[in-house]
Order: sequence, then C-alpha cells, then structure tokens
Amino acid sequence: MIQRIQTVWLFLAATLNPFAIFTELWTFEFNTVNSQSVIVFHGQYIKNLGNTPSIYTTLYPIRWVLILSIMFCIGALVSIFLYKKRRLQKKIAWLSAGIAFLQTSYIFARVYYTQNQIAQFAGTNALQSSNIQIGVIFPILSIILCLLGAYYIEKDDRLVRDMNSFRLRD
Repeated sequence: MIQRIQTVWLFLAATLNPFAIFTELWTFEFNTVNSQSVIVFHGQYIKNLGNTPSIYTTLYPIRWVLILSIMFCIGALVSIFLYKKRRLQKKIAWLSAGIAFLQTSYIFARVYYTQNQIAQFAGTNALQSSNIQIGVIFPILSIILCLLGAYYIEKDDRLVRDMNSFRLRD
C-alpha cells in the first residue's frame, strides 16, 4: 500500500484538504456610512468583525465547504486502499479531484456573492480591500495532489500490464 508514490500523493491530499475548514479563506474590508467593517470568510462560517450592523451580524454557517471536504477525504482515503483494483482506484481519485474542484468553485462563488452583497449593502465604492488568505490554497493543492496520484496510478497500471504481457511471452 505505501510502496507506491500515488499513496503518498493521495494521503497528502486527504490531509491537506481539511485545513480549508479550520483556516480563514478570505477577508473583506469595507466602509459604511459611519465606520469601517471587516468580514471574515472562514471555512465554517462568515463573521462580521466590525462594530456596525451589516449583512452578517452573527455567524453565518457555510456547510458546503465542510461537506465537500469530508466527501473528498473519504474518496481519497478509499482510493488509497484500492491498490489492487487500479482502474477503480484511478476513477475514485479523479472523482475526488472533481469534488475538490467543486469545493474550490464553491469557495470562489461564495466570495463573489459576498462581494456583491457588500456592494448592495454599503454601496459600490465601499469595498476597500478583498484579501485572499492561506486557506484557499489547501483545496487547490488537494486537486493537484489528487491528479498526481491519478497520474501515478495510471503509470503503475501500465507497468503492471506490461509486466504481465512480458511474462506471457516467456
């Protein structure tokens, strides 16, 4: 199981992806009529750190990042243990990469939606800065690592098929 490099790639992907749940993904700073407000887009919620009432006065839960992260981790870990069924392992690795892509797409769509809500609430010129945080990197790295795992699963499958055909010739 740990003999092949695809196990390392898939394990790294499965361990990096959940960090998106526990870290900040994006921060928004904007001005309202009376003061400045900061909205933090975390992996599990959106929170208003300013002292003015705004669109997010309390925690706003974001469950899809958590759900997609759990689905990705299950897929990547199941793919590790299917090392004897390489074609199924490769399909599940591709499926896991697709789930991580959906997670990343949801994060960016949610950021875009939040920016539009800020523009509607505080005016179009109110948004001062929109800063990407370290948490956005983890789903993107998970996609890359999962695709690397799928590549090496395919490479390993070709190697095994070539060795089987070589044995049949003897």
